[in-house]
Amino acid sequence: MTTTLRRAGGLFDADLNAHGSLLEPKFEGHAACHSCELELAGVGDFREIQLAIHGDTDKIVLQELSAKDGDGNGRITASLARRPGGDGYQLSGTVAVKELPAYKEGQVLAHVSLNAALSGNSGGRGGLAEAKVEVKDAHVKLSDDKPRKLQSLRTPDDVVIVDDGRPIDRAQAKKLKAVASRLAPSLPPQETAAQQTAANQTNPAAGEGAPASVLLWKRITIAVTAPDKLWVNGGGAALELGLGPGFRIVLADETHLHGEVIVRRGRVDALGRRFDLKADSSLQFEGAPDHPTLDATAQYQNNDNNVTVLVTARGPIDHLTIGVSSPNRPDLNQSQLYTLIITGHLPSSSGDSGGGVGSAAQNEAASLVAGVIASSLQKTLAKHLPLDVLTIDTGGSMGVTGTQLEAGRYVTDKLYVGYVARPGADPTRYQNRNAVHLEYRLTSRWQIAGEYGDVGTGSADLMWKKTY
Repeated sequence: MTTTLRRAGGLFDADLNAHGSLLEPKFEGHAACHSCELELAGVGDFREIQLAIHGDTDKIVLQELSAKDGDGNGRITASLARRPGGDGYQLSGTVAVKELPAYKEGQVLAHVSLNAALSGNSGGRGGLAEAKVEVKDAHVKLSDDKPRKLQSLRTPDDVVIVDDGRPIDRAQAKKLKAVASRLAPSLPPQETAAQQTAANQTNPAAGEGAPASVLLWKRITIAVTAPDKLWVNGGGAALELGLGPGFRIVLADETHLHGEVIVRRGRVDALGRRFDLKADSSLQFEGAPDHPTLDATAQYQNNDNNVTVLVTARGPIDHLTIGVSSPNRPDLNQSQLYTLIITGHLPSSSGDSGGGVGSAAQNEAASLVAGVIASSLQKTLAKHLPLDVLTIDTGGSMGVTGTQLEAGRYVTDKLYVGYVARPGADPTRYQNRNAVHLEYRLTSRWQIAGEYGDVGTGSADLMWKKTY
């Protein structure tokens, strides 16, 4: 019946009595499932399912629907009552979920806890339905496991699955129509019209754009009320989010989101730094769920140098514009600010080995959403920041004798470790050709530097400096 259902088991009991005309049938009955199991591809492997539902033509009551998945569990109660006059139904219910896993491509993306109330009304079959979800409290705990990179199972856009010459569902019919429209310009007008007519006769669904609706209603609009108390934790993020007024989900031929997700408060930890997200940073949806627009600002405070850095991300999620600035140090350029974020201190203008850092800023970025914000921000900054120190001194008039190369990395904010090569060094004069160089910053002005090399000689220095 469906490829989504992989396994089902348990004791299921049902009874249904129907009578009356075919146009206006009357029915009553019940259904129950005790200790059942259900595995749905991409949704979960549910166990200990308890189902109790009963009703008649005028009212259907979902008395109990509960299940467990992993260490989580969930429970839904609802009733669907016919409106006075017999046209349409009214919905009411509750949802209580605790630590239920959410999956993506078979991998656990997060664990969700939710308390919400349901209400709504609808017309008859093929009509419109409206539902309201009032979220009282929601917690999303993002998985700290790094997702595996798997081959996409998405069917290519030019492959249409049919059964006896007809698309198997509405989505496949839409793909067929799109393929036909792309091929049409390459065919003579007469041939195109003839082929389209023949296609419509052979496959009426192609001409109509879709087979009979698989939904009970033509369109379902879900208004979600959650001004705050949407908590997202894990993956380096700790956020409280809220939904703007009028946020809604529309289920029809395609699923669309309309509205704004607003950051109330929170932080993101990336590259060992804390970024405090500014309140009212937002993610705007106007259509497909995978094409939102981001407008976010995060602040990093470096107390040693007394510098405040603002990181902004704006634009469509797949074409973000990333920028950095400092409100209290407008004299610092982007390269210096990126250096400050990754190393914890500003690059030296004097050219000493501890400050020989450089990198060209790039305008590239990745997705920054709810529990995915932390890893994406880290990936974005990593493309801009000068992670390594690399200095080459050609020696000037001394030629090869004075040539020196140093490559290093800041292990922590205060500790720098580097490798120094001097091809022209003379070991007979106790000069190291290969040496390890260390620097440790005690305060913003005091630091210790040391070196030890392959001829067994070394040095140590205690330095004080002031940058003007």
